[in-house]
Amino acid sequence: MLCRAGDILRFAETAQPGSQATYGRGANPPRELVQAMRQLVDAGVLHPKRKREGGEFLFLVERGSAPLSAADQRRAARGYARRQNVRRSSLSMVFECLKLAAVAERPCPTNEELARRCHLSGKDAARYRVGLLVKSGRIAVEDCGPNAPRVVTVLTGRHAGKSTRRIV
Repeated sequence: MLCRAGDILRFAETAQPGSQATYGRGANPPRELVQAMRQLVDAGVLHPKRKREGGEFLFLVERGSAPLSAADQRRAARGYARRQNVRRSSLSMVFECLKLAAVAERPCPTNEELARRCHLSGKDAARYRVGLLVKSGRIAVEDCGPNAPRVVTVLTGRHAGKSTRRIV
């Protein structure tokens, strides 16, 4: 079992691609070992894994095929940096679509349009997220009948009070 940061580096230097070693057991991996192998993981030298064993997890690290020098080159080229791609939740994406329609004074997008724009599985997923936004108090929805688009009013943030256009 790998117990210290030096053990992780030694494993990365000596192990063959595909070899595995255990570095922790429990509910969460050891924080100091995760920090020690972060650059090696980012460079593709190591791949962390976990397996369930009874009521706890077994944390493993697998040696990848990237050379150990890849981690040094990556660090020298730009230093440690956080990942640039930021994941956005589907709920925030739906809120953003509704907010943009209100700010631009356009009619409210349908559930099908929201699903397509926010990469959701369908109109029911969009309807669910709109309901969550209403429950959390971020928007208010006024139903204008079966053939007219709903009117959404933004209740929080910089654009509070803005509403989508009403179609008569």
